[in-house]
Amino acid sequence: MRLLRISIPVVLVGALAALAVGLASAQQRDPYYFGVDTATTNITETAAEVVIEPRFRAVVDDQFPYEIYVNTKRTGTSSEGTNLFDTFRRTESWIVHAQLIMREDELERRKDPLLAFQYGVPNDAEGKARPGGISFLIDNGRGRYSGYIGPAAGGNSAKFQEILPDGARSDVTNIPGWPGISASGVESSRSAQAGMNAASLWVSMAEDGRPHNPQYYVDWNDPDQRSYPGQLIEPLHLLLGLHTHFAKDTKLKLGESVKLTRGFPVGVVPGAAAEYEFSYKLENLYGTLEEPTAARFSFTAAPRAARQAIKVGELLAEFDAPAISGTLLFDLLKGVTADIAWAGAVKGLISQPGTELRTEFASDMDFRASLMRKPPK
Repeated sequence: MRLLRISIPVVLVGALAALAVGLASAQQRDPYYFGVDTATTNITETAAEVVIEPRFRAVVDDQFPYEIYVNTKRTGTSSEGTNLFDTFRRTESWIVHAQLIMREDELERRKDPLLAFQYGVPNDAEGKARPGGISFLIDNGRGRYSGYIGPAAGGNSAKFQEILPDGARSDVTNIPGWPGISASGVESSRSAQAGMNAASLWVSMAEDGRPHNPQYYVDWNDPDQRSYPGQLIEPLHLLLGLHTHFAKDTKLKLGESVKLTRGFPVGVVPGAAAEYEFSYKLENLYGTLEEPTAARFSFTAAPRAARQAIKVGELLAEFDAPAISGTLLFDLLKGVTADIAWAGAVKGLISQPGTELRTEFASDMDFRASLMRKPPK
């Protein structure tokens, strides 16, 4: 059977074993780092009457560097009729550094600015590259592999490695399930997409901060996209997993809740998303009574249409979109996510109509993303 990936928001399920940006100009502003000390500025006890307006306030040339952690565990069985011929277990741990940069859309009749997604971290104060990009650890039940995609800095360089039973690591050219994908090839593409006027992904940003109209660096209809870094971990799924926006007229006090319907990454193809209804409850405030600078929410989210059935080639994937719960720390100065953590689980079936081939799977995922704090000099 051909391999499938189901993402929430990255790689949620695989059928068998396998499964911004350099839009900066010379006048690019310094990155915006999260600067609120939540340990010393908690005003929750005295802020019962404070009203906040958590609206999107980012402007063109703002640059937001994030650190993202994604962990998945997938198990399942493959059978033909009553004959069980394979079982699988796969765990993946990903660390992704990404820069989101606001940019003016220069096309005519486009009023919404662009948000560009770049794999990597800002250069240091002297303009030198710092280590950061995509790092992973994969255990497919038969072998363990690690990898790093990013600039050669801090003793790191792009490479894939097999982790041997004694813990030693050996460089490898490819990883099973990723035919033709090499670390050097992916790093070459990542580096190019982090340069001037380039990106791995662009989205338009509505006035309220809602992302729409995604445009990829690659053409997904072209089968040979092996060196695109988004083949390893998909940028739109990462963006939708970390980004938060509220309706522009939202106002609330501590203990109050607000609902929002928005897209959330669930699917078997790049960029696939389902409509989810989110409910956010304001739990804590930070800063001063005169100017709150950050807000902590708890949230839950449920799909508006739980059952998903999608055909890809000859395969039919059927699953229930998962319910999500998590916490959000929101930067009120720029109206962007400062820290978000959520988790979800899904079960489903992949079959090939006209045959008795089927793969039953279960997958658990947890996701965390943080707006980086300013690094020491």
